[in-house]
Amino acid sequence: MRGFAVALVLGLLLAGCSKSDSSSGLEPEDTVGVLEENPLFIEQWAINPDETFYASHAINQNAHINPQEILRNYSGDGIRIAIIDDGFDFVHPDLASNVVASFYVESTQTTTNASHTLASDYHGTAVAGIVGAKNNTLGIAGVANKAELILIKIPMEGYSDLIGIRAFALAKEYGADVISCSWGTGDVSDTVRAKIIDVATNGRGGKGTLIVFAAGNADAQIGNDESSIEEVIAVGATDHTALRAAYSSYGDTLDIMAPGGNELGIATLDPQGSNGASIDGYNRFDERRDGNEVSFIGTSAAAPIVAGALALALEANPTLTREELFANLKRAVTYPSENVPYLYDCISLQSDMATIEGTFGSSAFSEFGVRFISHEGGLSYGIFSIASTGENTWHATATESLPQGEYTVEVVSPDGTAVYATDSYCRIGSSLATRIDYDIKRNDYYGHGKIDLAKLIELSTED
Repeated sequence: MRGFAVALVLGLLLAGCSKSDSSSGLEPEDTVGVLEENPLFIEQWAINPDETFYASHAINQNAHINPQEILRNYSGDGIRIAIIDDGFDFVHPDLASNVVASFYVESTQTTTNASHTLASDYHGTAVAGIVGAKNNTLGIAGVANKAELILIKIPMEGYSDLIGIRAFALAKEYGADVISCSWGTGDVSDTVRAKIIDVATNGRGGKGTLIVFAAGNADAQIGNDESSIEEVIAVGATDHTALRAAYSSYGDTLDIMAPGGNELGIATLDPQGSNGASIDGYNRFDERRDGNEVSFIGTSAAAPIVAGALALALEANPTLTREELFANLKRAVTYPSENVPYLYDCISLQSDMATIEGTFGSSAFSEFGVRFISHEGGLSYGIFSIASTGENTWHATATESLPQGEYTVEVVSPDGTAVYATDSYCRIGSSLATRIDYDIKRNDYYGHGKIDLAKLIELSTED
């Protein structure tokens, strides 16, 4: 599996370190407080763009998810989020009252003890904190801080297809609206793939369950990972500069970005006492232990932010299907990028005048072209040069008539070895009208862009 902070036997993708400050032994509270009354909320720069904190730590003004007043009006109330991970401190005072079920799925049995196996483990608790830590004035506040949490522990060593299938079946059985997974095997089997697709398609009484996977921290192509499944939302990471974190994996199956940190971590929970990454029950943005940096970073931190945001959207409009909400998510974004160009979503083009359009990154890097790859036989056409059309936009027109059919469109380096953006489906024909959706664009390093929470709620509540 791609590892949780470290590479484990199966290569699970978990990728964070964790720690914080508060005292252990606190009793769970049900008090709902003002967000700012949580002492570590000021450190939650991904969801709280505090001007003083941003200035003190040189954080780009656009590094957050544009929460505006959404976190004061929505809390995930009535929404169930399943978190599949390596274990949890499910009696943590910032989690306990939100937990409605917990399981440990092993190869031979399933029990209800989802606690961490080792004293040094922390990953699942950190992920759960970002998603759904209670707004109770004790430490932090999760994105969906009143959501009902289903905590499902899976072993990082000894993971099998049977365990994966059972974990997703439990999430569906217990009514998960959203499933958050900050891990991945790097080579998903057909049987697990089929189960994930089943839950994504048939969960929530047929409306479809929103399944979120971290894209990985290898600074490499995503490959045949769980996050590559079309019905899954693959999440990459940005850092405090509001640009892609250097470790974040990429590719044509990447869907969305969210803050995952790098030099500055994502403040979250840690197992109580001296267990976990920190010496207490919280992991701050700059956490250190024994002289080492242990703050929680990675696509493991970005994925639960998106999962929590989707829960808020479902609270705002629970009638939305998975497809409808995913369509909203593609539009509810900002478009960070320094060098990598974006490609507008192509629906159809005329074969004798196939023109592709897109936007430049902030540096106006323009050393790229466009090629078309036919789905029939894999024939490639191009590379066709691009020209600026003003206002940060570009276009490229095929200089030859393209045979009718279905194509993948790629934005590539002049020698064709580097792929910057991919549109995996565009219909081309002599009788087709040119149709481009200017509300959707993507590239392979940022997906459709960085999530914008205010836009997501606005789109999800439109009549």
